Amino acid sequence: MFELHPEFSRALMEAMPGGLAFVDRAGNLQWANESFGRLLGTDRSDLLGRPARTLAFLVDPVPATGERFSSFGDLMVIERVLLLEPLVGRLIQLLPRKPLQAALPMPVRLTLPDLPSPSGILSKETGLHRLAIEISRSRRYENPLSCVVARVEGGDLAQGLEILIGLLKEQLRWVDVLIQWNAEQVIVLLPETNAEAAGQLQKKLAARVVTKWPAHVANTQLCWGNSSWRKGDDADRLIHRAESSALTQPTD
Repeated sequence: MFELHPEFSRALMEAMPGGLAFVDRAGNLQWANESFGRLLGTDRSDLLGRPARTLAFLVDPVPATGERFSSFGDLMVIERVLLLEPLVGRLIQLLPRKPLQAALPMPVRLTLPDLPSPSGILSKETGLHRLAIEISRSRRYENPLSCVVARVEGGDLAQGLEILIGLLKEQLRWVDVLIQWNAEQVIVLLPETNAEAAGQLQKKLAARVVTKWPAHVANTQLCWGNSSWRKGDDADRLIHRAESSALTQPTD
C-alpha cells in the first residue's frame, strides 16, 4: 500500500487549485491553504485562529449527514465533518461555482441555490436568506451587524446600477456581502461591523464612487444610507432604517 509522506501531503494540499481549510472542534479556523485565502480576496494569515462563524458562508450546525453543499457568490462551499482523532472538526473546501456545478450530478445540482442576480452579485431572495443568517448570529452571539444602502436616481438606471456595482466590488472588504435589492438599489451587508464603523465605511465608499464615476454618465444621483442591528430587528426593519436615512449625493 502506497503511503504519502507528511511533507508530500502538505505540499499536495498547498498546491490544490481549490481552497482547503480545517476548523477544529472549538469552531476556530486552524489551517488553510493559500488558495483558500486567495479565493476570499485576503491573506490566509488573516483568517487563522478566527471563529469560523465570522465567515459569512459557514452556517452552524452542519446537517446530521455530516456534509453540506452551499454557495457564496461565485464560489461553491463544501463542508464535511471529520471525526478522525486528532482531526475532529470540519473540512472546508472552496471551488469556483460555475464549472463545479456543471460537473455535479443533477440530484446534487438541484439542491444548490441559484445565488447570483443578473449583475453577478447576490439576488434579493438570497440576500434575505443571508440577512436572516447574520441576524440570527447577532441574536445568538451579540455580534455587531450593519448595512449600507446605495440607490441610483435619475439618468439611465440600469447603466448607473451596473457602474455602481462595479465600483463597490473594488472597494469592499472580503467579509462584506453585496446584494442587488431591486432595479436601482444595492445593499452592502457588513458582518462584525458596528454603527460607527458602518458610518465611516459609507462615507469612504461614497467618496470613492464619486471620484471614479465616469464623466459621460450624466444626470445621475446616488442616495446613501446605513443602519445597524438592534435587538428585536428583523431584515425589513434593518433595511428600512437604512433606506430612511439615505441622503442624495450628486455624481458630478
